[in-house]
Amino acid sequence: MPLDAAKSRNRRKKCGTITAARLLQEQMQEGGFRYKVAMVTLTYRDVDGWRARDVRDFLTTCREYLKRRGFTFRYTWVAELQKRGAVHYHVLIWLPRGQTLPKPDQRGWWPHGSTRIEWVRNAVGYIAGYAGKDEDISRFPKGLRICGSGGLDKRRRMERRWWLSPAWVRREYAISDDPRRAEGGGYVSAVTGERIYSPFLVGYYGGALCLFRKPLDYDDEAVYAEWQAWKSAANRALHESLEPDYIDGYVPTPEQRLGSEGLEKSRRRFVDFITERLGPLQPIKVSDAGGERVPSPPGPSC
Repeated sequence: MPLDAAKSRNRRKKCGTITAARLLQEQMQEGGFRYKVAMVTLTYRDVDGWRARDVRDFLTTCREYLKRRGFTFRYTWVAELQKRGAVHYHVLIWLPRGQTLPKPDQRGWWPHGSTRIEWVRNAVGYIAGYAGKDEDISRFPKGLRICGSGGLDKRRRMERRWWLSPAWVRREYAISDDPRRAEGGGYVSAVTGERIYSPFLVGYYGGALCLFRKPLDYDDEAVYAEWQAWKSAANRALHESLEPDYIDGYVPTPEQRLGSEGLEKSRRRFVDFITERLGPLQPIKVSDAGGERVPSPPGPSC
């Protein structure tokens, strides 16, 4: 099955944003808080005015404003592109009854263009209308985060991570297991330490990045061990190359050249190790994968 990175990213944006909004709503209701929800729209004056830290600076200012008044900043946001090509942000903020927000552009919180504040009743449905859009990811500026959230308690942060995990992870772990991505591939429970690996591999077939089901004799632990060896060689080579001071005309020592050669040799060995175990594979059908998102295979891409 050819993999569509844009489709996967749009799906993650939708799932992450709507789940965060639902959990924040539940958290406020469970705590017995009287609240209202503001939808803040942030628009750029210039089409190419986006900078990576703009939305972060705005959120930091909001957090400090509410903290001075004794309130926790609870929010979720999503980015989209306007027809003219400018980045556009929609931010949901949960506020206590009686508390309001000043107009961000008038207070200097958003000096990049205009803002609008609306009060919404159905916060989850409102943000879903924006998060559910299938954006052309290729048009986004490089480095743009497309969604985020904050203010969830520990239990609900754990639940949000679980919903963002692939389906094969959710089948193996409960929310209380708190599965996390594991170094070298797979997922590991932050509670029990149990590790599981993906039943899929990602590789190229016919010039396209495709999804493969692992052979029955695929040894995840052996691949992970080889990956650890490769990483150790990489760290050792990096350490050796950084020891001397770099000056004009500097020539690496024989030991440093050996470190670089050892790294390349280890990399080739790892790729050969994987290739031997793949054999002639065919991409699986979409129905076989159940439309799941799948992470990269253990270790570096190969």
